Amino acid sequence: MSDLRARGTESEPSAADPEGVRTAELAAAPELLGRRADAPLRLLPAHRTRADLTTCHAAFAVIQLLVPTGLFTVSFRGRLLWIPLLAAEAKPRAARKLARQRVVVRLEARHALETAALAAD
Repeated sequence: MSDLRARGTESEPSAADPEGVRTAELAAAPELLGRRADAPLRLLPAHRTRADLTTCHAAFAVIQLLVPTGLFTVSFRGRLLWIPLLAAEAKPRAARKLARQRVVVRLEARHALETAALAAD
């Protein structure tokens, strides 16, 4: 977490990211995901493939268990296991949106300053 904060407070954007969007995303992530209850959400990007595969296998297993019993001809209940995983993406998505909004505000402020400086000359 402190590593994210340290990287998120860089003032100079990199050459690959001239506007600092990635830096702003890293700065916004600890704000929205800093609570103790959000610890699994901070791990999700690092283990996304494993989480997707586990959810896929669990959904397939539920479908395979429910359909042969004869209770259901087609079971969509296994797909309900994807809901928590998709819901977990909401907070990181909100952090990215907040970061992009901050970058736009910073760009508008810089543009206003440059315009004012040119008008003063």
